[in-house]
Amino acid sequence: MGSTLALGPIEAALLERLRGLVALTARLADAHDGQAGVYDEVPQATPRERRYPYVRVGDGGQSETPFDAFGPPTALKWGSICRVPVRMVSRFRGNAEAYELMDVIKTNLDGQPLAVAGYGSVIVQCASTQMIPGELVGGVVTRELVSDFEFTVSQRGL
Repeated sequence: MGSTLALGPIEAALLERLRGLVALTARLADAHDGQAGVYDEVPQATPRERRYPYVRVGDGGQSETPFDAFGPPTALKWGSICRVPVRMVSRFRGNAEAYELMDVIKTNLDGQPLAVAGYGSVIVQCASTQMIPGELVGGVVTRELVSDFEFTVSQRGL
């Protein structure tokens, strides 16, 4: 089997994990009509109409570097190192809400097992976190706390 693209399965696994975190989704559901508030594409709305807080997985900053884990040509041997940003967007005055919710995300991803379709081995680590100013919405500046998570995946172990 040849090298496969890991970004799609990683994003799918991330969305599933985050949507299943009660400590996260309970806080987000109030603002999202009972929905998880975890997206790969934020629902269409003007910035003023958008509901906060929310989480976005991936935003165009994803990357993947494949590698050959070596073995016979017919073996399941391929892997990749992927980076996927997870963005916590808040309108709360100050940084506390963004920090609190990203802490829930990081605690449940960094160093934790994650099942990724097509890959028998997955290592997850938080590579970096950065607070960036968002846009002015209704007199309040949004806050975006972005954590880049690195995934080292391998077909071995399937």
